[in-house]
Amino acid sequence: MLIIFLELWKNEKRPVASMIRHLDGSIAGGIFGYISWGWCSIEMLWVDEQYRGNDLATQLMNKMEQFAIGEGISHIKLETGSFQALDFYKKQGYEVYAELEDYPIGQTNYYLRKLL
Repeated sequence: MLIIFLELWKNEKRPVASMIRHLDGSIAGGIFGYISWGWCSIEMLWVDEQYRGNDLATQLMNKMEQFAIGEGISHIKLETGSFQALDFYKKQGYEVYAELEDYPIGQTNYYLRKLL
């Protein structure tokens, strides 16, 4: 006799975001991601060009990491291109765990993670 148990994994993909706003309410920067499968995934980090170099991106990253820790999450991941912010993420303590060459053609896409 064979008994089959079907176990369903409940995976709630919860969006998470933080923004930096001007006094008039317009957005000067932000970070967006989601919590899923016990990980925090960062999908986008952006700071208006006129505010770059003021550690706002670092503050947004820290905010996301602190939120994840508060939710009991100990792993965070993201991806970036060779033409984007690889060095910035490495300075934040992220390590490259995979690379995809020629994505886009002539560039490399990097997959990074960090243990919180």
